[in-house]
Amino acid sequence: MEIKKSASKNLERKRGMFFQIGLVTSLSFALVAFQYTSPKLTPKVKDQKVYTIDEDIIPITIMKSAKPLPKPKPPKPLTNQFKVVKTIDVISPVAPVPKTVELPPNIIIATNPPEIIDENEIFVNVELMPGLGECSLLDKTSRALCTEQAIQAFIIDNINIPPSVKDRGEGGKVFVSFVVNKKGNVEDVNILRGLAGAKAMDKEVTRVINLLPQFSPGEQTGRKANVRYIIPINIQIG
Repeated sequence: MEIKKSASKNLERKRGMFFQIGLVTSLSFALVAFQYTSPKLTPKVKDQKVYTIDEDIIPITIMKSAKPLPKPKPPKPLTNQFKVVKTIDVISPVAPVPKTVELPPNIIIATNPPEIIDENEIFVNVELMPGLGECSLLDKTSRALCTEQAIQAFIIDNINIPPSVKDRGEGGKVFVSFVVNKKGNVEDVNILRGLAGAKAMDKEVTRVINLLPQFSPGEQTGRKANVRYIIPINIQIG
């Protein structure tokens, strides 16, 4: 058997009214919550004294003097000052006195050490040039010039011009070199430049130079020395 509800007791029909009542109630609570403020809490202090402040403030006035304040005086200079002066003693240097050294009597100090000469060295010019004949009796300068003239005179007196050179009909100069050794003898005779195509003339000049008499040897630093001569011989024909 199906039970039927009466229309007066059916709550579904009053649903809209209940919704409006709930909405109004919730809005009322919201308004009350917005307007509610929490009370201010003020701390309480025991034996707190309350002072009253006068609202009338006393004005502060700054008094200005009519006359300007005097400037401070500068400090007095100190009269009792001590000056410290450094004195430096300048000592002039004293030259040391050289000590004298006594040498044994058998030691001799040479002023200039002797020049070391190679025994085989050949000089072109020495302190004392070789001397030929009586030229060796002259002084150094005259002895050298006299010896050169004596060599030229000896060649002129002893040379013979070969017929082949005479037939040419043309002369010229022959340069001959030779050495006067430490014993005064002539050696190392060489023709430096002879007549073109006249070998016979070179042989004749070499023969005559080898015939030169013995010289007084030349000297360098007090020692006998080898001296080289270069003599030009003028060959004239006709």
